[in-house]
Amino acid sequence: MGEQNPKRRKTDNSECENQDCICVHGDCMTIQKLSERVVVLEDEIAPLMRQALSELKELKAQSKTQLEIMTVWNNAKGFVRTLSMLGTVAKWIAGVTAAIGAIWLAITHGFNR
Repeated sequence: MGEQNPKRRKTDNSECENQDCICVHGDCMTIQKLSERVVVLEDEIAPLMRQALSELKELKAQSKTQLEIMTVWNNAKGFVRTLSMLGTVAKWIAGVTAAIGAIWLAITHGFNR
């Protein structure tokens, strides 16, 4: 446990002989080399960023379509609920009308037969 990892590098500037040397994540390099490395990384990242932006636009378009579908679906559910309520009201009206009709028939034609 007291041993140090042999793969671990120093992270301070003591390894650098040049004053323009910087240590980043254990790698010591000159500012020029670091800036070249940044340029290479930017070149590698640029196509990935374009691809990510393209995929983001596609996802936004898909989510817009899904939102429209959800809106239509919710409207359809509301329409079905309204029809269900109208059906219930129609059943009550039919039942009351039938009862009134039966009472009227009994009164006008009499109970004796």
